[in-house]
Amino acid sequence: MGPYKGKTEDEGDGCRECFEKRQGIQGDKSMVNENGGCCCVQFKGVTKITFADGDQVAIVGLDEVLATISAENMPANDDTAEIMIARLVMKNYIPSSEDARREYRYALLKAYREYIKRQVEDGPK
Repeated sequence: MGPYKGKTEDEGDGCRECFEKRQGIQGDKSMVNENGGCCCVQFKGVTKITFADGDQVAIVGLDEVLATISAENMPANDDTAEIMIARLVMKNYIPSSEDARREYRYALLKAYREYIKRQVEDGPK
C-alpha cells in the first residue's frame, strides 16, 4: 500500500483502501482512526511491528535501534531482542510480563531479520 492521492489535498493522506473506507465506498470503517485519518499513515520515527498472532503495535525509534544493533553485528537471538527491548523501552511502553516480552522478542527479531535482509539486498551505500 502506498499513499493515495484523492481529489483534494486533505484526501491524500493514506492508502487507497482507507481512503475508500472513509468515502463510504466500502462499508467497513475499521481502518479509519478516530480522527477520520488513515491508520496506515506513517509518521517519521514510528514503525509498526507484527506479533505472531497478527496484532500490530507502533514503535518509536525502531529504525535507529535496528541500525545500531546491525552495526554492532549482533546475532538475531533472544539476547539481542532483550537488548533491543531495553533500548526501546525508553520511548515506548513495553509490558514487563513474560508473555508480553516473548511476543515482543518474536516481533523484534522478525523486524531485525527483515532489516538485515534488506541491507544485504540493497548492498553497501
